[in-house]
Amino acid sequence: MPRVLIVEDSPTQAAEIEITLSQEGFDITRTPDAESALARLREEHFDLVLSDIIMPGLSGYDLCRAIKSDPVLSDVPVLLLTSLNDVTDILQGLESGADNYVTKPCDVRHLAGRIHQTLAERAIRARRVGPDDMLFRGQHFRVSSDKQQILGFLLSAFEDFARAKTNEQESRLAAEAARVREELLRAEKEHEVALARTLAQRIDERTAELLRMNEQLQREIAERKLAELQLAMKATELARSNAELEQFARAASHDLQEPLRTVMSYAQLLARRYQGRLDADADDFLRFITAGTSRMQALVQGLLELSRLGSAPAARHPVDVNALLDEALDNLQAAISESGVTVTRAHLPTLTADPRQIVQLFQNLIGNAVKYRGEAPPRVHIDASRTEEGDWLFSVRDNGIGFNPRYADRIFALFQRLHTPDEYPGTGIGLSLCKKIVERHGGHMRAESAPGEGAIFYFTLPGGPDGHR
Repeated sequence: MPRVLIVEDSPTQAAEIEITLSQEGFDITRTPDAESALARLREEHFDLVLSDIIMPGLSGYDLCRAIKSDPVLSDVPVLLLTSLNDVTDILQGLESGADNYVTKPCDVRHLAGRIHQTLAERAIRARRVGPDDMLFRGQHFRVSSDKQQILGFLLSAFEDFARAKTNEQESRLAAEAARVREELLRAEKEHEVALARTLAQRIDERTAELLRMNEQLQREIAERKLAELQLAMKATELARSNAELEQFARAASHDLQEPLRTVMSYAQLLARRYQGRLDADADDFLRFITAGTSRMQALVQGLLELSRLGSAPAARHPVDVNALLDEALDNLQAAISESGVTVTRAHLPTLTADPRQIVQLFQNLIGNAVKYRGEAPPRVHIDASRTEEGDWLFSVRDNGIGFNPRYADRIFALFQRLHTPDEYPGTGIGLSLCKKIVERHGGHMRAESAPGEGAIFYFTLPGGPDGHR
């Protein structure tokens, strides 16, 4: 006879459950709260725990976590009994490690069947080892259940949700039908039998139609809930894959720094000691080594900055964009002086942003304009204006060589370049980094250009606290 421990703070509900399950052949023990349940579990053996969720003190979720984290008790299956049926509640049940789920109220056969199902599945299922992080509606859930357990949990929730909706609709339709039939009886008494029969037939037809519509609506709602859960699981998988990719890029970039510095140091040492003492080919080889190593260092540094941007938390606070632009121009002073670029700007706003990232954004865009300047005296203009949505639309305009507009999306892809390194040096990371900075701030970025007509880079940032130019 399976032993079941009932954890329910309501004596009335606990007694009802005990009576019904005892009649189904279960050996029942009752406790009023999670604390006393844990004490009984450590003293006696139980085949299953049936627990309410909302209780004084520890909740059913807390009790489930305590059982699953205890090496001795972790194999005891837990079935949560609750009136909650939202997607978030289901995910919390999975997160706590619950084996199954049933909603209140439920009939005796349904509850007993769910307990037998949980015991049978538990007997044949191997426990999963690694936990998964799930993100749903802005909340993180850490789920350690295996796929079979998750499927059973979701099917239980689906079944209970459909049953509750069916009972609710049938009760409503039955009440409406009873009310109308009372009116028909009164009509018959008033010698309107023919009309009453006609109305009764119409009501029966309408009731059948409503039942069909109700069934369809239940299916659609249940399918939508399942789709939301599947979407949440896929989003979690994607977020985990992106995190692993960023971690790999960060580790690879860091580990490559040291050997590259060694190669560069010895190449420079060879050039200083033996420049002119070797033949012309050897001097060229040394230059090739130095140039290639410098390019590799730039690539590694770009990857490192990109991975840091994806992993480090943003330090956002109100900042004056004019001051950030000044800092970017100071960092580019040597390149600006050498190229003769004239930089002009409108008055820029104050907004909430990560100052280090915004400096990097302007530095990359202006540096790009300096690099791809044309034959005319180079000019760069920075402007900003409010959008209808209240955000700030920035533009960085230059009169450089421009590019074919069909490449307007490609230039933001990582390592994508429109020119060879011999024509214009670079890593193909700068614009990708710019786009990621803007998107991390909740904005969007795009570019417009034509060959020989310069380029305009637009990006949006959320509206700041001052609301003025």
